[in-house]
Amino acid sequence: MQPDKHCKINTCADLCAMHKLYFHLSEIINGGIMKKFFLAVLVGSLFYATAALAAVNVNTASADQLQTLDGIGSVKAQAIVADREANGNYESLDQLTRVDGIGDKTVAGLRSEATVGDDTQNGDSAS
Repeated sequence: MQPDKHCKINTCADLCAMHKLYFHLSEIINGGIMKKFFLAVLVGSLFYATAALAAVNVNTASADQLQTLDGIGSVKAQAIVADREANGNYESLDQLTRVDGIGDKTVAGLRSEATVGDDTQNGDSAS
């Protein structure tokens, strides 16, 4: 078998050095970095899942907290706070439509991540 012209291994010492380098790199990849990476992904996923499960109470949330909701930017968040201060707490999420720029479609999108405090009251206000 002829040596490959791109191969730079000329002696047994070179082969031994290459083996040590390969072993060291595989230890980094398999032992250290990959474990840390997967641990970071796991911790991040748990943090995200916990944050996603914590519903935002529109009756007590600050404008900054309201902005974490899908479809609610700074202008709508400020409008929700102003409306809440002027008209009192929301009895249901449907009452968010009294805020300019928030319609039924936005309210429907908020149902999984927002609350008015009591989950039994998040539905239709006519019930």
